[in-house]
Amino acid sequence: MIEAFQKLGCLMSIKMHFLFSHMEKFPENPWGDERRAGRKVSIRTCAKWRRGTRGEEVCRQLRDSDASLVVHDDATQKVVEAAISLLQKPLRRITNTDASPPAGVPSLRSLLQDSSLPLADPVEVIGTETALIPYSSGTTGNSKGVDVPHKALTSNVAMFSHPSFSSAKASTETHQDCFLCYLPLFHVYALLPIMMVGLHSGVKIVTVPKFNANAYVPQIIKHKVSVLHTVPPVLNFLTQSPDVTPESMASVQSVLCGAAPVSLSSAETFTQKVDRPIFFQEAYGMTEVLISHANPLNATRLGSCGKTLPNIKVKVVDIETGESLPANHEGELCFMSPSRMTGYINNEAATRETIDADGWVHSGDIVYYDADANFTIVDRCKELIKVKALQVAPSELEEVILQYPKVKEVGVVGVPHDLLGEAPRAYVVTSSPATEKEIQEFLAPRVAPYKQLAGGVAFISELPKNASGKILRRQLKKL
Repeated sequence: MIEAFQKLGCLMSIKMHFLFSHMEKFPENPWGDERRAGRKVSIRTCAKWRRGTRGEEVCRQLRDSDASLVVHDDATQKVVEAAISLLQKPLRRITNTDASPPAGVPSLRSLLQDSSLPLADPVEVIGTETALIPYSSGTTGNSKGVDVPHKALTSNVAMFSHPSFSSAKASTETHQDCFLCYLPLFHVYALLPIMMVGLHSGVKIVTVPKFNANAYVPQIIKHKVSVLHTVPPVLNFLTQSPDVTPESMASVQSVLCGAAPVSLSSAETFTQKVDRPIFFQEAYGMTEVLISHANPLNATRLGSCGKTLPNIKVKVVDIETGESLPANHEGELCFMSPSRMTGYINNEAATRETIDADGWVHSGDIVYYDADANFTIVDRCKELIKVKALQVAPSELEEVILQYPKVKEVGVVGVPHDLLGEAPRAYVVTSSPATEKEIQEFLAPRVAPYKQLAGGVAFISELPKNASGKILRRQLKKL
């Protein structure tokens, strides 16, 4: 495939931006292409796609990452074309399609099936080179490109594959574990514990475009899923579904739940429905350090995200003084890890806010640990809203809503939501009378569906602020 890239004019470093409706080809592309690259071409991948993503959002990422090539499929073609139009500069494309590709756009499948291209050539890296640029809102603010080096990925795979933590068994002639992945592969949860650890252990990985409530349990049965990866909203579904029985879950040996705090009652209800001993594992991570915590095997502590993975240093600090705190005291979780990011691309200020002068990565999450060093996530001191485990930056929504002529000020916070876990709600100060419908309709075409104001719109006379003019979001949540 590298020869094909060279024909496209990509002779030096390539940054590929992947936009697939579901990224079943993602494992082949970033690492397959790097193996084929030899010493001539360095592949940097920038993976970012959520159903409903708008052209404006993709354009910002393309501009920020300075991508040379976009790889997309039929479902994302219109978004890509809109983004390139907004970018106002030519950008090479490759499409993954069963139909005839647009004129001048090569077919990914044809390139992968071309037997004249070498399968793999060895490539030497020292580990600091960029491997991936996933986009994250970080600990606060708008979406930022996270520079993830090769050494971060390889070290994190080794950490999570440690026999004390990984429930996936290495494949043999008589045994092969099976994972079922409905999560987007740009998310660190799908990227590390599912895709990379799965490939490392020789696991069969079944990917589906999205979670389907009617198909989920039948898929588990059909593929004999042995390690079930889930998130809190889906765990809640499993606890309520009549399809979940000891018989339908017979192949499941362990469950990994992450991406958001896990409800203790949901975890207990699910294990009771299975009606046999099963390992229920919670894990914690963030794009900037990948996976950092998990329950050790056979040491389930429901409600806790477990212990720190090997080779990672952590501390819990007072959010006001920065002083390290002892056990059972709540504070901000900080990391020092070989799996951390290099920084946010093109954003030194945000990097300095997240990685301090001593090299500690500040998570923005409030936690505590007990006498046995088991960690529990309490709350977020960062401002991000988690909608079904997807991050929404209040400042991004505020920036858009402020463009509506009748809006004078706006503050966005997350509020509890039965289906979404958390949903954005806007508190609006207007300069002239406006309705919630007006605000919702103005926002709808400008951001992705999961960023919509599912928590509603409330009109107030003024926003609570501190002396420096910063919105006091905790007070907004109390209104």
